[in-house]
Amino acid sequence: MRFTLPFWLAMLVSTVAPQHNTQSSPKSGEGSWVFEYRPELSQLPPGAEKFIKRAHGGFAVDRQGSGDVYFHLDSYGIIHLSPDLTESEQLNCDPELVEGNGHNTSLAYNDDGVPYLVIPDNKRGKVFFSSTEGKILHQMEKPDFLDWFASSRFAPTDTLIIDGKLLVADGYGSRFIFPAKPFGGYVRGIYGGKGVFTTSHGLDWDPVGKRVAVADREASQIRYFTTDGKEIVEGKTPVVTPLPSGARPCDIDYMPDGTAVVGCLKGADGAPGEVYILDPKGDILSVVKPKVELGLDNGNTDIEHVHNASWTKVGDTLYLLVYAWNPGGFVVLERVDSEESATP
Repeated sequence: MRFTLPFWLAMLVSTVAPQHNTQSSPKSGEGSWVFEYRPELSQLPPGAEKFIKRAHGGFAVDRQGSGDVYFHLDSYGIIHLSPDLTESEQLNCDPELVEGNGHNTSLAYNDDGVPYLVIPDNKRGKVFFSSTEGKILHQMEKPDFLDWFASSRFAPTDTLIIDGKLLVADGYGSRFIFPAKPFGGYVRGIYGGKGVFTTSHGLDWDPVGKRVAVADREASQIRYFTTDGKEIVEGKTPVVTPLPSGARPCDIDYMPDGTAVVGCLKGADGAPGEVYILDPKGDILSVVKPKVELGLDNGNTDIEHVHNASWTKVGDTLYLLVYAWNPGGFVVLERVDSEESATP
């Protein structure tokens, strides 16, 4: 049985979440963006532990509805977290959704407001549309309208649905962004590619700048485009948000006020993975260091490489969800002084 709760009820449930001693726990971050590890909320469902070393994905949060969280684990399938983060389960997925790797799960809504998942599989070169119960609704394979692309590798790493358009980032392949119709097929108007991106790894919508943000991982920066693929420029210079040298941003997750959570495979100067909190202008508000400062360095919580970080709220408390690649891990971090910050 699913344990989905209405979002308002999930907020009430948060008042009875497990208590912990914040004074004795290690902290990481700066200013009002300081976090600590919540081990009791970082539990995987049965059987997931033996697959966690394959972790190579990201989170989808139903922020307009129930507050449920979904993410894919290579060869295990879709994991569902309850809105208050206290329970996890493996969905009874269609077999094809268990195979392969859902690189960065996204969540969107159909015309009736019903949520569904969009799951790019970088291993098999497909994009799956799934119900939140793990049933395939639609799938898209490699774009076939470009003759020159026929011999190219297609390895999608992220998707974004905005203004009725689906954008697919071929981050591990051609590095182009492919526009498409949700539940349809690809359309013309690709942009990016190897002359623009080093790795078009992650996508999100900047709600303040009203622009598509692309995490260009190996270039240590975020680049910006219109929904039609025109790069945002000042004069003739592309607008970018540079991150510290050596940082490798995998994705961006914006809050409604434009604050961004950026999970980085590596931190500054090649340090273990870090999570950057950026203000709407792209300036760094805080650097969260799960391995170096929180001591998350063993077993299912070895956060050597942060592959994705997202935010969610339970009541008035803000949490970071952190997914790590090689050797793999999943952790939940709680902001410990959230009353000092603006409410997302």
